[in-house]
Amino acid sequence: MRKLGCLSIIVISGLAACGKVSGDNKNDADVPGDDGQPLTCEFAKVGNSCSFPPYIPVAAARTCLAATAPVLDPPVGATLTFRKNGPTYQLDCSPSCGGMATTLEAQESLFQVNAPLVGLFCFSKVNIPGGVSVRADPGFDRAIALLSSGDVAIGGSIDFSGAEAQDVQGGAGGPGGYPGGGRVAPYNGGGPCGGVGGSPQGGSATTGSGGGGGGNAGAGGNGGAGNPSPAGASGGCSRPYSKLEGGSGGGGGGTGVVIAAGGQNFGSQFAGSGGGGAVAIVSRTSVTIGATATIVANGAQGHIIANNTGFTYNQLGGTGGGAGGMIVVAAPTVDITGQLRAQGGSGRVAWGNGGAGAQGNSLNGASGGNGTTNTYGGAGGGGGGGYVRIFSSTGASECSVISSPAAGCAKSPLLDMPATP
Repeated sequence: MRKLGCLSIIVISGLAACGKVSGDNKNDADVPGDDGQPLTCEFAKVGNSCSFPPYIPVAAARTCLAATAPVLDPPVGATLTFRKNGPTYQLDCSPSCGGMATTLEAQESLFQVNAPLVGLFCFSKVNIPGGVSVRADPGFDRAIALLSSGDVAIGGSIDFSGAEAQDVQGGAGGPGGYPGGGRVAPYNGGGPCGGVGGSPQGGSATTGSGGGGGGNAGAGGNGGAGNPSPAGASGGCSRPYSKLEGGSGGGGGGTGVVIAAGGQNFGSQFAGSGGGGAVAIVSRTSVTIGATATIVANGAQGHIIANNTGFTYNQLGGTGGGAGGMIVVAAPTVDITGQLRAQGGSGRVAWGNGGAGAQGNSLNGASGGNGTTNTYGGAGGGGGGGYVRIFSSTGASECSVISSPAAGCAKSPLLDMPATP
């Protein structure tokens, strides 16, 4: 196995930047103060200024772009997995990343205040053809930034969605996202806008209320009330974006009685699901996301166990869906005909459907329904939608065509700041 890369710590603060190499911040002879030298930028030139890659600090971007970085060009049918191997964050490729390399390590570890770390991976060119799938293990707890000095072309599938809960613990968030609330404390979803866990939390109550959906760009839906009580839990908040950060987790469901066929009933509850991850795809030249490509950072749907011949779970409160994460694409030229999705996961309940997760034209998750029959638990709230941000001088497609939820998508010029020596 051949490994490429190194690891160090760099601090991120807001939307970071990378400045010019030489010349002044003018490039026209008729501009007063022009020193006559051509403007040379480390990242890209926009008008009379240098532009800056978002979410990647100056020192990290400079090191990344100056390095002899590998080409990422896996064969059709390959599987690429971001995973944590002890202290190392890496990309494993099967059968290869292109050429002889099968593992590529993160170049930098970028610190964000009150947000997950970011694993920065550096490349000289990226080509992910159709038929290639990219994912992250649940243990990969950092947001992902891919920075290429050359073109980026994506035709395959990238999925950094959150995970549905499986047992006691809430479902894991995607890379840079947050986990759902558990069957044991903490019951609330993780993250700054985690859905609140349903009531009661523990004990042997007859019915439980639904957990709230996690929030991000959009708010999570409230959980439904149990019948005849208790009241549903609150959905997570909506918040402005300033960091490369995934969605918050959905709240766990309130405790209810599981009715067993043998008559030995017991109290239990369901765990919530994880929020979508966060990824930035940045090129100094161009990013092309083709018609066959999908980049997904969805929140997971709420977790329940379906009724069966041995047990009935209708009394348990449903669980909240995770919020959608964050997808950033940045380059002087961006061409997108594929799909970018940062949808919220739907809430769930054993007796029916929970609140719908945010998708399409809806940015906020829907509230879960109240218990429809005496002793039925409330349904979980849907997760709020996430962010899609496109930074480009030219070529970006309409958000309504490429993104879901469309209301969480916005296009902006590349960050434009007067160049400095």
